[in-house]
Amino acid sequence: VAPGEWLLDDQVMQDLDVFGKGSLWQLINQASTAQGQELLVQWLRNPASPDQIRERQDAVRWLAEHHDFCLDFYLQGKLLAGARADGVGFVKWAESPTWSSQHGAVHWIARALAIAISLTLLGLSLQWLSSGWILLALVLFVGNVVWNMIWIGGIHDVFNQISSGRHDLDHLTELFRAVDKLPNEVPQLKRLRTKLNSGSTSFQEALRKLQRVLSLSNGRKSGLLGIPWLVAQLLWFWDFHILLGIENWQRQFGPHVRHWFDAVAELEALASLATVAHDHPAWQFPQVDLGHETFSASGMGHILLPAE
Repeated sequence: VAPGEWLLDDQVMQDLDVFGKGSLWQLINQASTAQGQELLVQWLRNPASPDQIRERQDAVRWLAEHHDFCLDFYLQGKLLAGARADGVGFVKWAESPTWSSQHGAVHWIARALAIAISLTLLGLSLQWLSSGWILLALVLFVGNVVWNMIWIGGIHDVFNQISSGRHDLDHLTELFRAVDKLPNEVPQLKRLRTKLNSGSTSFQEALRKLQRVLSLSNGRKSGLLGIPWLVAQLLWFWDFHILLGIENWQRQFGPHVRHWFDAVAELEALASLATVAHDHPAWQFPQVDLGHETFSASGMGHILLPAE
């Protein structure tokens, strides 16, 4: 098998105690999110190119020298693990087709009904229309009620899904902020920071925009605003328009959301290795050369065996 084409199989993994009880995995792993743990497993199972190895080593060295940063990051992750916040549902929503794209005519009919009843009520209030138009207003109002009854449940399901995912984002924000503090002088760490940006917009600004739109969808849950919301919903389909605002955010930032979580996962994997490097400063980083197919070492030992 040519160099770089091999993959550690399960038998080799077991022989080297890479996974399982009392394993290398248990010694190294400090990832709290499922994504971070999965990435670390991939790194332990799959070979990396020499350039990848060197970049990871530079990142691990920096993190090992800044152990307080790694410790704070680890503690934040453990707190979030207790909250069971993984963001999987939010990523799924962000990458899914919009509700409107699957129900294209619904919004247009809602808009038409809202405009029609608004013009009718305005004409009646200003006495531009005779009292006979009241019947039309009643018919339009009944049409609004029926249209709401048919579709509002599906829209609120979307709101609930987003709110649940937004809850996870609130818990994970501290991990995102940790990534945003990484230095630019270390290439791999700089790339992690770049993953938090959506074009010229930072993840923090993107989250603020989402929070502003979502706050407008909470009228139905408010005792104080419940009646104004009901009037706005029955006459002008308030939540239909709020959903369009949320979907505008989804189209703009949805493709970037997975990168946010990928950045956290990669930092968790690097920080796990950096903690080992910090705790065992005598252990060496291997020098990797693509042009050599020999393995040369002195004083080599197994990580899980005592030095003597």
